Amino acid sequence: MIFSYEMINLLCVAKYSEQDSKMFQPFKKKRKVDPMEDLLNLAIEDLVEKWISYTKSTRFKISVPLSENIDIFAEPLVEFFKNRYMTLYQFSGSIFWYTVSKAILVSKTHPQAEINFAILQLNTKYG
Repeated sequence: MIFSYEMINLLCVAKYSEQDSKMFQPFKKKRKVDPMEDLLNLAIEDLVEKWISYTKSTRFKISVPLSENIDIFAEPLVEFFKNRYMTLYQFSGSIFWYTVSKAILVSKTHPQAEINFAILQLNTKYG
């Protein structure tokens, strides 16, 4: 097989890039492991799946505001969250609402402005 100049150049660049990344590996800044952050990210991922499933299986009238839809979704999740993520829940009750809000934002099922408005309404309701 005959390689063109461009292919040889690409192979050389890729090989040296790989070697450089291995050579400087010990000098790279290592990320500090925060178990609470990891647990929070796990909870968010868990709720993203639940929210997407909920939005696909539940149909509301257009007149029902998103804040009410989120409130209905969150009601049974409080117990789930307490059981599955007790450490987070004990840390702060507002972590639950943060996790729900973040999960809905990450799921991208609704525009961010609509989600922000719904969160504001729920914040006013539950203070």
